[in-house]
Amino acid sequence: MSTAPTEFAQLMQRVKAGSNQAARELLDRYGDHILRAIRRRLGRRMRSQFDSVDFLQATLASFCAHPSWLSRFDRPDALIKFLARVATNKVI
Repeated sequence: MSTAPTEFAQLMQRVKAGSNQAARELLDRYGDHILRAIRRRLGRRMRSQFDSVDFLQATLASFCAHPSWLSRFDRPDALIKFLARVATNKVI
């Protein structure tokens, strides 16, 4: 997770501008962190009935659909914490 602040800010600007490539890059960089939060919340029994990736996609879709959210983050760790919270709420 060692992304330089300017690199992270540039990525967020590209996502905000609607770049599909940037959204994929966001998923590639931070998706595993979010999946772990989802899987912890689902637990073993529920993971056999629900696909964690569906929750990840729903989380990222919500995030990208709210442009005001994109400007909130200047550090990757703050973004990961926020997305993990959004994902956990989707599991509930």
